[in-house]
Amino acid sequence: MLIEALAAVDGLLDAWAAELQGLRERGAFRPTGVRGAYRNLLPAALLREAAASVYAESAHRIGLLDLDRSLPVGELARLKERVEGWTAEDRSASDVIASFGEPSIWTGSRNPLHSRNISYAADQASAGFVCFHLWNTPDENRPEPVLLAVRNRSGPFSEAFSFTPEGMRQKNALVAPTVPSPGKVS
Repeated sequence: MLIEALAAVDGLLDAWAAELQGLRERGAFRPTGVRGAYRNLLPAALLREAAASVYAESAHRIGLLDLDRSLPVGELARLKERVEGWTAEDRSASDVIASFGEPSIWTGSRNPLHSRNISYAADQASAGFVCFHLWNTPDENRPEPVLLAVRNRSGPFSEAFSFTPEGMRQKNALVAPTVPSPGKVS
């Protein structure tokens, strides 16, 4: 893995091992990796970018990530507080940037027909990391990605998210039980 190689070069293997163990303990790293942790939360078209955001956060925590824009700690704290109510409505990528400014890091394409994640962080990694999961596919015929969820809480991975109404619809479609169609029983 690239982060492990970078950690080795910078003498941070122990920090990376501790970070990886923390991901496992929170349920963010499963036998199928970080993508597996997201499988019942976000559409398949967003899993690669979502996983990259977790690795970016981990790289930030161990000192391997240079942010494009660092937020002051107080501003990041206010952003975290605001997100809870802000996700009560469906939002777009441009809504996120208009409300919170240019992100600290982009993961995924900047092409409006594709999914991406934009994240906000402070130089002090202990202040946290807020990741906006934005979804689009060429099939959806949307002019830009829509916000599905914000990963903004610490603790168990499955409880770290605030979902928009569209995000809840997509999540529920992923975990909806399959009901056998009526017919003959063999």
